[in-house]
Amino acid sequence: MKKTIILILFLIVSKVSFAQWTAIDSGVFAAVWLVQPNDGWSFASTFRHWDGTNWTTVIQDSAFMAQTCAFTSPNDGWVFGLQDSLYWYNGSVWTKKYSGRHWILYCDFFDTDNGWLLSPDTTYQYQNGIWSMHTISLPAYIPNLYYTSISASDQNTAWITGITTFYQPARDTSYIFKFSSGQWIIDTALPNVYLYAICFSDQNHGWAGGLDITTYQSIIFKYDGNGWHTEYISPGHNTYGVNAIYMFNNHLGWASDGYYEINGYNGSTWSFLDSIPGKLVAQFSFSDPSNGWVLGRNAGHFWPSGYIYSTTTGGLGVETLKSSNPSEISIFPNPATDYISVECVHKQNLTLSIFNIVGELVLKNELLSSTSEIDIRSLPAGMYIIKASAATWTAQKKIIKE
Repeated sequence: MKKTIILILFLIVSKVSFAQWTAIDSGVFAAVWLVQPNDGWSFASTFRHWDGTNWTTVIQDSAFMAQTCAFTSPNDGWVFGLQDSLYWYNGSVWTKKYSGRHWILYCDFFDTDNGWLLSPDTTYQYQNGIWSMHTISLPAYIPNLYYTSISASDQNTAWITGITTFYQPARDTSYIFKFSSGQWIIDTALPNVYLYAICFSDQNHGWAGGLDITTYQSIIFKYDGNGWHTEYISPGHNTYGVNAIYMFNNHLGWASDGYYEINGYNGSTWSFLDSIPGKLVAQFSFSDPSNGWVLGRNAGHFWPSGYIYSTTTGGLGVETLKSSNPSEISIFPNPATDYISVECVHKQNLTLSIFNIVGELVLKNELLSSTSEIDIRSLPAGMYIIKASAATWTAQKKIIKE
Protein backbone atom coordinates (compact mmCIF):
# COMPACT_ATOMS: atom_id res chain seq x y z
CA MET A 1 0.00 0.00 0.00
CA LYS A 2 1.11 3.53 -0.62
CA LYS A 3 2.18 5.71 2.28
CA THR A 4 2.41 9.50 2.34
CA ILE A 5 5.98 10.51 3.17
CA ILE A 6 6.22 13.31 5.70
CA LEU A 7 9.79 14.41 6.32
CA ILE A 8 10.70 16.55 9.29
CA LEU A 9 13.75 18.79 9.13
CA PHE A 10 15.64 19.82 12.19
CA LEU A 11 19.14 20.80 13.28
CA ILE A 12 21.31 18.25 15.04
CA VAL A 13 24.17 19.81 16.96
CA SER A 14 24.93 17.76 20.06
CA LYS A 15 24.65 14.07 19.37
CA VAL A 16 23.43 11.61 16.76
CA SER A 17 24.30 8.28 18.31
CA PHE A 18 23.31 4.65 18.09
CA ALA A 19 20.61 5.43 20.62
CA GLN A 20 17.91 7.05 18.57
CA TRP A 21 15.01 5.13 20.13
CA THR A 22 12.98 6.54 23.03
CA ALA A 23 10.61 4.47 25.17
CA ILE A 24 7.16 6.07 25.05
CA ASP A 25 5.12 3.40 26.86
CA SER A 26 5.39 0.15 28.81
CA GLY A 27 2.86 -2.55 29.55
CA VAL A 28 1.20 -5.45 27.76
CA PHE A 29 1.34 -5.09 23.97
CA ALA A 30 0.72 -7.77 21.36
CA ALA A 31 0.87 -5.45 18.34
CA VAL A 32 1.52 -1.78 17.52
CA TRP A 33 1.04 0.44 14.49
CA LEU A 34 2.24 3.96 13.73
CA VAL A 35 -0.29 5.31 11.24
CA GLN A 36 1.15 8.83 10.99
CA PRO A 37 3.93 10.60 12.95
CA ASN A 38 1.45 11.69 15.65
CA ASP A 39 -1.10 8.92 15.27
CA GLY A 40 -0.38 5.44 16.62
CA TRP A 41 -2.01 2.46 18.32
CA SER A 42 -1.11 -0.35 20.71
CA PHE A 43 -3.21 -3.48 21.09
CA ALA A 44 -3.83 -6.27 23.59
CA SER A 45 -7.08 -6.53 25.59
CA THR A 46 -6.76 -2.77 25.84
CA PHE A 47 -6.59 -0.56 22.73
CA ARG A 48 -4.64 2.65 23.29
CA HIS A 49 -4.18 5.63 20.98
CA TRP A 50 -1.06 7.86 20.81
CA ASP A 51 -1.48 11.46 19.62
CA GLY A 52 2.21 12.33 19.68
CA THR A 53 2.14 13.41 23.32
CA ASN A 54 -0.34 11.34 25.32
CA TRP A 55 -1.90 7.89 25.40
CA THR A 56 -5.69 7.48 25.54
CA THR A 57 -7.46 4.22 26.32
CA VAL A 58 -10.14 3.70 23.67
CA ILE A 59 -11.28 0.10 24.24
CA GLN A 60 -11.00 -2.37 27.11
CA ASP A 61 -12.22 -5.85 26.18
CA SER A 62 -11.14 -8.64 28.54
CA ALA A 63 -12.73 -11.18 26.18
CA PHE A 64 -10.43 -10.20 23.34
CA MET A 65 -6.67 -10.69 23.18
CA ALA A 66 -5.15 -9.02 20.12
CA GLN A 67 -2.27 -10.71 18.31
CA THR A 68 -1.77 -8.83 15.05
CA CYS A 69 -2.93 -5.64 13.33
CA ALA A 70 -2.72 -3.73 10.06
CA PHE A 71 -3.72 -0.29 8.77
CA THR A 72 -4.06 0.46 5.08
CA SER A 73 -4.89 4.13 5.78
CA PRO A 74 -5.79 6.31 8.78
CA ASN A 75 -9.41 5.35 8.09
CA ASP A 76 -9.00 1.61 7.64
CA GLY A 77 -7.52 -0.51 10.42
CA TRP A 78 -7.81 -4.15 11.47
CA VAL A 79 -7.03 -6.04 14.68
CA PHE A 80 -7.18 -9.83 15.00
CA GLY A 81 -6.61 -12.14 17.94
CA LEU A 82 -7.12 -15.49 19.60
CA GLN A 83 -10.91 -15.27 19.70
CA ASP A 84 -13.30 -15.78 16.78
CA SER A 85 -13.86 -12.05 16.39
CA LEU A 86 -12.09 -9.01 14.98
CA TYR A 87 -12.12 -5.24 15.30
CA TRP A 88 -12.33 -2.86 12.34
CA TYR A 89 -11.59 0.88 12.46
CA ASN A 90 -13.21 3.46 10.16
CA GLY A 91 -11.13 6.44 11.24
CA SER A 92 -13.18 7.31 14.31
CA VAL A 93 -14.81 4.18 15.77
CA TRP A 94 -13.70 0.57 16.38
CA THR A 95 -16.39 -2.01 15.60
CA LYS A 96 -16.22 -5.57 16.93
CA LYS A 97 -17.45 -8.24 14.53
CA TYR A 98 -17.88 -12.00 14.77
CA SER A 99 -15.63 -13.53 12.14
CA GLY A 100 -15.59 -17.28 12.78
CA ARG A 101 -11.80 -17.11 12.49
CA HIS A 102 -9.80 -17.67 15.65
CA TRP A 103 -6.14 -17.92 16.67
CA ILE A 104 -5.10 -15.39 14.06
CA LEU A 105 -1.42 -14.85 14.79
CA TYR A 106 -0.28 -12.92 11.69
CA CYS A 107 -1.86 -10.68 9.08
CA ASP A 108 -0.84 -8.52 6.13
CA PHE A 109 -2.89 -6.24 3.89
CA PHE A 110 -1.75 -5.24 0.42
CA ASP A 111 -4.36 -2.48 0.23
CA THR A 112 -7.82 -1.63 1.56
CA ASP A 113 -9.50 -4.38 -0.46
CA ASN A 114 -6.90 -7.17 -0.27
CA GLY A 115 -5.44 -8.86 2.77
CA TRP A 116 -4.43 -12.13 4.42
CA LEU A 117 -4.70 -13.84 7.80
CA LEU A 118 -2.58 -16.73 9.07
CA SER A 119 -3.63 -19.11 11.84
CA PRO A 120 -1.70 -22.18 13.06
CA ASP A 121 -3.29 -24.40 10.43
CA THR A 122 -4.93 -22.34 7.67
CA THR A 123 -5.11 -18.97 5.89
CA TYR A 124 -7.90 -16.54 5.05
CA GLN A 125 -7.94 -14.19 2.08
CA TYR A 126 -9.82 -10.90 2.13
CA GLN A 127 -10.96 -9.45 -1.20
CA ASN A 128 -13.45 -6.62 -1.57
CA GLY A 129 -15.25 -7.33 1.71
CA ILE A 130 -15.35 -11.14 1.35
CA TRP A 131 -13.28 -13.64 3.37
CA SER A 132 -12.37 -17.04 1.93
CA MET A 133 -10.41 -19.87 3.55
CA HIS A 134 -7.41 -21.51 1.88
CA THR A 135 -5.85 -24.49 3.63
CA ILE A 136 -2.21 -25.45 3.13
CA SER A 137 -1.87 -29.04 1.92
CA LEU A 138 1.45 -30.53 2.94
CA PRO A 139 3.09 -33.42 1.08
CA ALA A 140 3.39 -36.65 3.06
CA TYR A 141 7.15 -36.23 3.44
CA ILE A 142 6.77 -32.96 5.37
CA PRO A 143 5.85 -33.14 9.06
CA ASN A 144 3.52 -30.58 10.54
CA LEU A 145 4.83 -27.04 10.21
CA TYR A 146 4.83 -24.12 12.59
CA TYR A 147 3.86 -21.15 10.43
CA THR A 148 5.72 -18.00 11.41
CA SER A 149 4.86 -15.11 9.07
CA ILE A 150 2.77 -14.00 6.07
CA SER A 151 3.20 -11.21 3.51
CA ALA A 152 1.20 -10.12 0.46
CA SER A 153 3.15 -9.12 -2.66
CA ASP A 154 0.15 -8.08 -4.78
CA GLN A 155 -3.65 -8.38 -4.80
CA ASN A 156 -3.61 -12.10 -5.56
CA THR A 157 -0.25 -13.34 -4.29
CA ALA A 158 0.95 -14.01 -0.76
CA TRP A 159 3.89 -15.76 0.91
CA ILE A 160 4.31 -17.77 4.12
CA THR A 161 7.29 -19.05 6.09
CA GLY A 162 7.06 -22.29 8.03
CA ILE A 163 9.36 -24.30 10.30
CA THR A 164 9.29 -28.06 10.87
CA THR A 165 8.38 -29.04 14.41
CA PHE A 166 11.60 -30.88 15.13
CA TYR A 167 15.33 -30.40 14.55
CA GLN A 168 16.88 -32.83 12.10
CA PRO A 169 20.28 -31.86 10.63
CA ALA A 170 20.78 -32.18 6.87
CA ARG A 171 17.02 -32.09 6.31
CA ASP A 172 14.82 -29.29 5.05
CA THR A 173 13.82 -27.41 8.18
CA SER A 174 12.07 -24.35 6.71
CA TYR A 175 9.77 -23.82 3.77
CA ILE A 176 8.53 -20.75 1.89
CA PHE A 177 5.04 -21.15 0.44
CA LYS A 178 3.53 -19.03 -2.32
CA PHE A 179 -0.17 -18.52 -3.00
CA SER A 180 -0.64 -18.51 -6.76
CA SER A 181 -3.52 -19.49 -9.05
CA GLY A 182 -5.81 -20.06 -6.09
CA GLN A 183 -3.65 -22.46 -4.07
CA TRP A 184 -0.63 -22.68 -1.80
CA ILE A 185 2.47 -24.29 -3.29
CA ILE A 186 5.98 -24.87 -1.96
CA ASP A 187 8.23 -22.23 -3.49
CA THR A 188 11.49 -22.97 -1.66
CA ALA A 189 12.84 -25.49 0.84
CA LEU A 190 15.79 -24.48 3.01
CA PRO A 191 17.93 -26.94 4.99
CA ASN A 192 19.22 -26.09 8.47
CA VAL A 193 17.44 -22.74 8.65
CA TYR A 194 14.61 -21.57 10.86
CA LEU A 195 12.69 -18.77 9.11
CA TYR A 196 10.78 -16.43 11.43
CA ALA A 197 9.79 -13.46 9.25
CA ILE A 198 8.92 -12.58 5.66
CA CYS A 199 8.12 -9.22 4.03
CA PHE A 200 7.49 -8.19 0.42
CA SER A 201 7.65 -4.61 -0.84
CA ASP A 202 6.26 -5.51 -4.27
CA GLN A 203 5.78 -8.55 -6.51
CA ASN A 204 9.49 -8.93 -7.31
CA HIS A 205 11.14 -7.86 -4.05
CA GLY A 206 10.90 -9.88 -0.87
CA TRP A 207 12.98 -10.69 2.20
CA ALA A 208 12.85 -13.64 4.62
CA GLY A 209 14.91 -13.86 7.78
CA GLY A 210 15.71 -16.29 10.52
CA LEU A 211 18.46 -18.39 12.09
CA ASP A 212 21.08 -20.67 10.53
CA ILE A 213 20.95 -23.57 13.00
CA THR A 214 24.37 -24.92 12.03
CA THR A 215 26.34 -21.71 12.68
CA TYR A 216 23.83 -19.92 14.95
CA GLN A 217 24.05 -16.77 12.87
CA SER A 218 21.22 -14.52 11.75
CA ILE A 219 20.45 -14.87 8.06
CA ILE A 220 18.34 -12.95 5.52
CA PHE A 221 17.32 -14.24 2.09
CA LYS A 222 16.19 -11.96 -0.73
CA TYR A 223 13.69 -12.69 -3.51
CA ASP A 224 14.40 -10.93 -6.83
CA GLY A 225 11.52 -12.19 -8.94
CA ASN A 226 13.39 -15.30 -10.07
CA GLY A 227 14.25 -16.98 -6.79
CA TRP A 228 15.73 -16.65 -3.32
CA HIS A 229 19.39 -16.03 -2.50
CA THR A 230 21.34 -15.26 0.67
CA GLU A 231 21.75 -11.51 1.15
CA TYR A 232 22.94 -11.16 4.75
CA ILE A 233 24.67 -13.30 7.39
CA SER A 234 25.38 -11.71 10.74
CA PRO A 235 29.04 -11.39 11.73
CA GLY A 236 28.33 -12.70 15.24
CA HIS A 237 27.42 -16.16 16.48
CA ASN A 238 25.02 -17.59 19.05
CA THR A 239 22.20 -15.22 18.16
CA TYR A 240 18.47 -15.85 18.18
CA GLY A 241 18.14 -14.95 14.52
CA VAL A 242 16.08 -12.40 12.61
CA ASN A 243 12.71 -12.21 14.31
CA ALA A 244 11.14 -9.27 12.44
CA ILE A 245 11.55 -7.57 9.04
CA TYR A 246 9.83 -4.40 7.88
CA MET A 247 10.39 -3.03 4.35
CA PHE A 248 9.20 0.50 3.66
CA ASN A 249 10.07 0.08 -0.01
CA ASN A 250 12.64 -1.74 -2.16
CA HIS A 251 15.47 0.46 -0.90
CA LEU A 252 14.68 1.01 2.77
CA GLY A 253 13.98 -1.45 5.55
CA TRP A 254 14.66 -2.57 9.10
CA ALA A 255 15.24 -5.99 10.65
CA SER A 256 16.02 -7.44 14.04
CA ASP A 257 19.33 -9.26 14.40
CA GLY A 258 19.77 -11.54 17.36
CA TYR A 259 16.42 -10.17 18.61
CA TYR A 260 18.05 -7.23 20.46
CA GLU A 261 19.80 -5.42 17.61
CA ILE A 262 18.27 -3.37 14.80
CA ASN A 263 19.77 -3.43 11.31
CA GLY A 264 18.94 -1.05 8.47
CA TYR A 265 18.75 -1.71 4.73
CA ASN A 266 19.88 0.89 2.19
CA GLY A 267 18.94 -0.88 -1.05
CA SER A 268 21.97 -3.15 -1.24
CA THR A 269 23.32 -4.00 2.22
CA TRP A 270 22.23 -4.50 5.81
CA SER A 271 24.17 -2.71 8.56
CA PHE A 272 23.89 -2.29 12.33
CA LEU A 273 21.89 0.70 13.55
CA ASP A 274 21.03 0.24 17.20
CA SER A 275 20.26 -2.18 20.00
CA ILE A 276 17.62 -2.35 22.71
CA PRO A 277 19.29 -4.30 25.54
CA GLY A 278 17.09 -6.86 27.23
CA LYS A 279 14.25 -6.50 24.74
CA LEU A 280 13.20 -8.83 21.94
CA VAL A 281 12.48 -6.76 18.82
CA ALA A 282 9.07 -8.17 17.90
CA GLN A 283 7.65 -5.65 15.42
CA PHE A 284 8.50 -2.56 13.37
CA SER A 285 6.04 0.05 12.13
CA PHE A 286 7.04 3.17 10.16
CA SER A 287 4.81 5.94 8.83
CA ASP A 288 7.67 7.46 6.77
CA PRO A 289 11.45 6.97 6.52
CA SER A 290 12.07 8.96 9.72
CA ASN A 291 9.19 8.22 12.05
CA GLY A 292 8.82 4.70 13.35
CA TRP A 293 8.07 2.41 16.27
CA VAL A 294 9.59 -0.76 17.62
CA LEU A 295 7.76 -3.17 19.89
CA GLY A 296 10.36 -4.55 22.30
CA ARG A 297 9.22 -7.47 24.44
CA ASN A 298 10.73 -8.31 27.79
CA ALA A 299 13.29 -11.10 27.41
CA GLY A 300 12.10 -14.41 28.81
CA HIS A 301 8.42 -13.44 28.68
CA PHE A 302 6.22 -15.30 26.22
CA TRP A 303 3.19 -13.14 26.98
CA PRO A 304 3.62 -9.78 25.29
CA SER A 305 4.85 -7.43 27.99
CA GLY A 306 7.44 -4.85 27.09
CA TYR A 307 7.98 -1.34 25.72
CA ILE A 308 7.13 0.75 22.71
CA TYR A 309 10.11 2.70 21.36
CA SER A 310 9.83 5.67 19.02
CA THR A 311 12.30 7.23 16.60
CA THR A 312 12.17 10.41 14.53
CA THR A 313 15.43 9.71 12.70
CA GLY A 314 14.77 6.27 11.24
CA GLY A 315 17.08 4.91 13.92
CA LEU A 316 20.01 6.57 12.18
CA GLY A 317 23.15 6.95 14.23
CA VAL A 318 26.58 8.45 13.69
CA GLU A 319 29.09 9.38 16.41
CA THR A 320 29.04 11.88 19.24
CA LEU A 321 29.44 15.38 17.85
CA LYS A 322 30.26 18.75 19.41
CA SER A 323 29.50 22.18 18.01
CA SER A 324 30.68 25.47 19.45
CA ASN A 325 28.06 27.46 17.57
CA PRO A 326 25.51 25.67 15.38
CA SER A 327 24.47 28.87 13.65
CA GLU A 328 27.91 29.10 12.08
CA ILE A 329 26.92 26.62 9.36
CA SER A 330 24.11 26.94 6.82
CA ILE A 331 23.15 24.69 3.92
CA PHE A 332 20.89 25.84 1.09
CA PRO A 333 18.71 25.18 -0.74
CA ASN A 334 16.94 22.61 1.41
CA PRO A 335 15.28 20.62 -0.10
CA ALA A 336 17.74 20.45 -2.99
CA THR A 337 17.93 18.71 -6.35
CA ASP A 338 21.35 19.14 -7.98
CA TYR A 339 23.69 21.23 -5.82
CA ILE A 340 23.89 22.51 -2.26
CA SER A 341 25.88 25.46 -0.97
CA VAL A 342 27.60 25.01 2.38
CA GLU A 343 28.46 28.23 4.14
CA CYS A 344 30.54 28.40 7.30
CA VAL A 345 31.59 32.01 7.81
CA HIS A 346 34.22 31.52 10.52
CA LYS A 347 35.58 28.16 9.44
CA GLN A 348 37.46 26.77 6.47
CA ASN A 349 39.57 23.71 5.66
CA LEU A 350 36.68 21.53 6.79
CA THR A 351 35.74 17.98 5.90
CA LEU A 352 32.17 17.57 4.69
CA SER A 353 30.63 14.08 4.98
CA ILE A 354 27.18 13.04 3.80
CA PHE A 355 25.47 10.01 5.37
CA ASN A 356 22.34 8.23 4.14
CA ILE A 357 19.44 7.23 6.37
CA VAL A 358 21.15 4.05 7.58
CA GLY A 359 24.36 5.83 8.54
CA GLU A 360 26.53 4.95 5.55
CA LEU A 361 28.97 7.49 4.13
CA VAL A 362 27.85 8.29 0.56
CA LEU A 363 29.85 11.44 -0.25
CA LYS A 364 32.90 13.23 1.15
CA ASN A 365 34.47 16.58 0.21
CA GLU A 366 37.13 18.94 1.52
CA LEU A 367 35.88 22.50 2.08
CA LEU A 368 38.80 24.85 1.50
CA SER A 369 36.86 28.12 1.71
CA SER A 370 34.05 29.48 3.85
CA THR A 371 31.49 28.82 1.09
CA SER A 372 31.48 25.76 -1.14
CA GLU A 373 29.14 24.24 -3.70
CA ILE A 374 28.59 20.45 -3.51
CA ASP A 375 27.30 18.34 -6.40
CA ILE A 376 24.63 15.91 -5.10
CA ARG A 377 23.18 14.86 -8.45
CA SER A 378 24.49 11.31 -8.01
CA LEU A 379 22.57 10.77 -4.77
CA PRO A 380 19.14 9.09 -4.84
CA ALA A 381 16.20 11.10 -3.58
CA GLY A 382 15.78 10.91 0.17
CA MET A 383 16.96 12.26 3.50
CA TYR A 384 20.65 12.74 4.33
CA ILE A 385 22.77 14.03 7.18
CA ILE A 386 25.48 16.58 6.37
CA LYS A 387 28.41 16.63 8.79
CA ALA A 388 31.00 19.42 8.65
CA SER A 389 34.02 18.92 10.88
CA ALA A 390 37.46 20.25 11.77
CA ALA A 391 39.95 19.06 14.37
CA THR A 392 38.05 20.57 17.31
CA TRP A 393 34.71 21.55 15.78
CA THR A 394 31.78 19.65 14.29
CA ALA A 395 28.26 20.59 13.21
CA GLN A 396 25.54 18.66 11.48
CA LYS A 397 22.28 19.21 9.63
CA LYS A 398 19.65 17.18 7.81
CA ILE A 399 18.79 17.83 4.17
CA ILE A 400 16.32 16.43 1.69
CA LYS A 401 17.38 15.47 -1.85
CA GLU A 402 14.42 15.67 -4.21
